[in-house]
Amino acid sequence: MISAFLFYRWLDNSTLSPAQLTKKLIVSRVRRIVPVFWFPGFIVLSIGLAAGSLSPTLAAGKDFIGWMLFMGSYHVGDLNTSFINAGVEWTLRIEWLLYLFIPLIYLVNRATKGKYLTAIILASICLIFILAVAIRIYGSACADPRPVLGFAMGYLAYKYRAWFVRYKSSKPAAGLSLLLACFALCFTSNTYFYVIFLGCLALMFFVVSSGNALFGLLNNKTVVAIGEVSYSLYLMHGIVLYFIKQIPAPVIQHSFFFYTLLAPLFFVGSFYVAKFTYLMIEKPFIGKSTRKDVAINATPTIQDIGMILHVRITFIKSGTAVFRGAGNEGYPFLHRDPGV
Repeated sequence: MISAFLFYRWLDNSTLSPAQLTKKLIVSRVRRIVPVFWFPGFIVLSIGLAAGSLSPTLAAGKDFIGWMLFMGSYHVGDLNTSFINAGVEWTLRIEWLLYLFIPLIYLVNRATKGKYLTAIILASICLIFILAVAIRIYGSACADPRPVLGFAMGYLAYKYRAWFVRYKSSKPAAGLSLLLACFALCFTSNTYFYVIFLGCLALMFFVVSSGNALFGLLNNKTVVAIGEVSYSLYLMHGIVLYFIKQIPAPVIQHSFFFYTLLAPLFFVGSFYVAKFTYLMIEKPFIGKSTRKDVAINATPTIQDIGMILHVRITFIKSGTAVFRGAGNEGYPFLHRDPGV
């Protein structure tokens, strides 16, 4: 949703030629996505080599290059990369389809003088959905086509933003959004239950995109800090979990109490790893933000853990990386992407 909300607005820029828009878009996305994806990619490669799960063969090298270019499968040689990084790259394949369609939409929209923009965008989303289904069924790479439906919701939030702005200060809308988030957590995201997630989170996103901070929740310093490093957090949390799973079995007590204690420790550890990755790799490539960098100064506290996990898990389970992207005044929850 957030990707569609942010990037379909590029189509309203009539000052750029199709070539200029394509170059600007691709360069911004490469700078934003690729370097910080390659960093954990090389970590996965190093772990596989060190553990003896990966043999340095020519075939494995080709697999690795394809994987790093978002076109490969989870298998690099004999190494299943998803065992180490939780297979997070599948969402990036879907996002790249969105980005690659935007220049084509821009070209067709100019040729039709802007008369059918909404129809063209919705048709492109249908094509992306079909491609995602094809990748899922016939491709060697993993992809879930269902989050593509979120592109339509994100576009509608942008298209009707002037109408949704009436909910910017609405307490009933904020309360309903939080109830919908809690309600969505009561269901599995498997099969057709995903429609429940899409409906609940789409309504919530419409309210949030108006600038509604949900009783100040989305202005919380810790929540904003997580938004700052959320892409790095998304890419690195699987690796942190991999190392936690290397703890010898006798040390781990298989009990609800133990795992309840372990969960916040895992989150805080992932946050600090993501914070390092953001500051050392991600931020230098996307450029210094013009807004205050809360990621440098903010640290999650134990009191915030429950609230953060609730908000974060809601969007992760939906398959929509809502925290990622941003950098727009008037949208407290949609902060961040200087490359936009």
